[in-house]
Amino acid sequence: MVTRQYIMKHRTPRGAWTRVQIEALGLEWPPMQGWISDIEGVVISPQQAQQFESGKTINAKKARKQKPLNLDELVKTLQKHQDKLDHGQLAILAVILGNAKSRGR
Repeated sequence: MVTRQYIMKHRTPRGAWTRVQIEALGLEWPPMQGWISDIEGVVISPQQAQQFESGKTINAKKARKQKPLNLDELVKTLQKHQDKLDHGQLAILAVILGNAKSRGR
């Protein structure tokens, strides 16, 4: 059974709820004002509870299907922001990119 305490316990680090969590409770996104009072006392399945509890760590942008990584675009982005990386990070990226190129990616 859903309680206010249960809902509050499973907020994101920013103190809100993700779309995945809201939809796990059977509600539409975005939730209407007063949704917590409306859902209190409702019995949810163990699967819904698991999805609600784990959903607080799912970034909505990451939940969408992502495009395959394009190595050339990645290299351009890294070059654009290289001044923000320290030497150790640059060295690690050089190894990763070298490995990717040797595999033909």
